[in-house]
Amino acid sequence: MSAPRAGQPHRTTGLNDAAPHRHDTVRRRVVRHHRLPAAPQPPARASLASLRTRGHLVLFGPASGAVPPFDPIRLAHGGSLTLIRPSLGDFIADRSELLRRAADVFEWVRSKALGVTVTGRYALSEAAQAHSDLEARRTTGKLLVVPDAAAIGRREETQS
Repeated sequence: MSAPRAGQPHRTTGLNDAAPHRHDTVRRRVVRHHRLPAAPQPPARASLASLRTRGHLVLFGPASGAVPPFDPIRLAHGGSLTLIRPSLGDFIADRSELLRRAADVFEWVRSKALGVTVTGRYALSEAAQAHSDLEARRTTGKLLVVPDAAAIGRREETQS
């Protein structure tokens, strides 16, 4: 999670707890919830330590950072944990599967089974600013980049 406020909208989707994407916060929560020694540890190790038995740690792209090598036996010792770093291409075999899965997602959104929060709109001419805001973690929810005429006067600031 990029900022403390980023966890709040996700609570409506069933999230029990969220820690800002900062090493010190993850470490403090792991220590508090699991009564572990307060020694610093890398974010991936702290995240593994925070899982319950049969928990899943899912790392998404560069935002998760580099994961140092570790002994897989730690997954067993932690309570049959799983670790995955998924790539979309491995979950979409062909165009028909892509279309089927996309239709599922749109149906979930339509039926409100899946909530989508749009917190910012940027004109196409502001695409660089949208990118900058994402990189600086000044955003939560989804951002839309729209043709300039449609965005005039509709950009919502997500900055504090």
